[in-house]
Amino acid sequence: MSTRREFLVLASMTAATAAAMGPKLFAAQSRPAAESTLAVGFAPLAAGTLIDAARVSGGSLIGQSARISLLAGARNARRVRELRARFPYPFIFWARGGRSVRFRMPVDLDQKPAFDVVLDTATTHSMTMTKPVPGFYVLVPLAANETAPRWSSYELRNEAGRWTIFDWAGEPAPFEHFLLRID
Repeated sequence: MSTRREFLVLASMTAATAAAMGPKLFAAQSRPAAESTLAVGFAPLAAGTLIDAARVSGGSLIGQSARISLLAGARNARRVRELRARFPYPFIFWARGGRSVRFRMPVDLDQKPAFDVVLDTATTHSMTMTKPVPGFYVLVPLAANETAPRWSSYELRNEAGRWTIFDWAGEPAPFEHFLLRID
């Protein structure tokens, strides 16, 4: 069993590693890099038209933790095996067949929550957010031959208590995605 001291040491090492990764809002990486990538869209808490999350910066989370809610995506998961939140250790918060979930995630002093998207091919997409703006984040795993969605062609709406991404014609988004609410 770990002691509080061991936890603090591991948390400090994780924070130092995250700080060394640079000032980008999203430092998305794929392993192996040439095989696939991860596209990330953003909508404010009031919902509306999506934009590329790389264009959003300068947020601030209240307190020392972020509330993370997985709101949608489980029904259209085709290639994703699991989603992980990275504390000092990986925490699997969704696996294929799972449901929506909500949890609190500690963030370091630089406020950098980090996630992994693990595909069936054993490829892992890592995403570290630097000072995320509270809102909705859409995670879209892409194969090598796929392009990122044109975010301005989609909007996020809450219909009958269910958050859904729609295209300009009113059809649900056809691509595999996961919707996270971070606040």
